[in-house]
Amino acid sequence: MRKLFLLLMLSVSMALFPAMHAKADAEFSFEYDNDSKTATLTKVYYADGLDVTIPSTVTDEWSGETYTVTKIGKQVFRYYSPVSVTIPETVTVIEDEAFYECNKFTSISIPESVTSIGAGAFYNCI
Repeated sequence: MRKLFLLLMLSVSMALFPAMHAKADAEFSFEYDNDSKTATLTKVYYADGLDVTIPSTVTDEWSGETYTVTKIGKQVFRYYSPVSVTIPETVTVIEDEAFYECNKFTSISIPESVTSIGAGAFYNCI
């Protein structure tokens, strides 16, 4: 009886463990500029191996204000290597080392709105 119980618990644990820790979407952190109502993407989490779409707007959960995403900050994707990234037309700046060592890239979509790409923005990506 004890062996059956342990086997059942092991089966349930193995079935639940991936579901508890699996991430379907990347999570983002932003810095807000209240004067211009713009946002800079400052960090991405859980993007490893995912297709990531950066939002064009974001709402600050504290103030309820909506901001336009115009920059991808320094080393935003460091330690997380997505498979693909789609950047919205609202982004004009990709800062230094933004995609540092994103070596799992199969594609990235950079819109014509991007007028500035920082040093080493795509260092060791391929």
